[in-house]
Amino acid sequence: EFYKVLECVAALAISPLGEEHILACFPTEDTTWLREEHRRLDEIVKLLQASEDIPLEGLTDVRPFLQKALVQYAYLLPGDLLAVRDVMRSSRLVRSYFTDKPDDCPAMAALSQPLHHNRLLEKHISDAIDDTGAVRDTASRELARIRREIFDTSNRLRQRLEKILRKMKEDEVVSDEFITQRDGRFVLPMKTEFKRHVPGIIHGASGSGSTVFLEPAETFDMNNELSLLYNEEQREIVRILTTLTGELSTDARDFLR
Repeated sequence: EFYKVLECVAALAISPLGEEHILACFPTEDTTWLREEHRRLDEIVKLLQASEDIPLEGLTDVRPFLQKALVQYAYLLPGDLLAVRDVMRSSRLVRSYFTDKPDDCPAMAALSQPLHHNRLLEKHISDAIDDTGAVRDTASRELARIRREIFDTSNRLRQRLEKILRKMKEDEVVSDEFITQRDGRFVLPMKTEFKRHVPGIIHGASGSGSTVFLEPAETFDMNNELSLLYNEEQREIVRILTTLTGELSTDARDFLR
């Protein structure tokens, strides 16, 4: 029932990597390795008994992301890059933690010495992606410009639609006094019986069928302009993610190791 014991111990691991490592353990007669392992174990137990806070937060299994980073032209999603950054940070902090304790933890200091770190890449990821996984406006000058134009164009479009909405309200042809979106286009909700009252394109209807969502003809150009800007934004985001992934690819094998 050795493997049942391993499962009990693995359930206490703080990361899936630790759990995997424990489940792969097997008995050994290598006494040299066992003595070294027990030295490391004794050092860790003393740290825990002293209520030391070993910096192991953020450890997740990012191996699939690191392997993807090695594929030419591939790019990682923002959340994937944040997960990699957290593991990089943990790697750096753990290495630093034990390196600063050469007298108390010589075995652990030696074990952690090969841990790879790249503080500049950590910073680049943090500068480009916020903690919610959104690409920051400041990730590039081009992205900041595009998003300013999106903001300005959206405002102008809303003002135009609000003007149309006020006129439609006077004519009592709107079902609700709000502006919404359908298929990425700004539209107005109209009573179905008045759908030909204003020239434009209908982008679907409500579940009851009593309301249709109309894009007025006079806002076509601005809606088109906004769609093009959103496409530009997406292309620039992909370019930023591709650049960060390319930067990671040069260190991916070291982190995997």
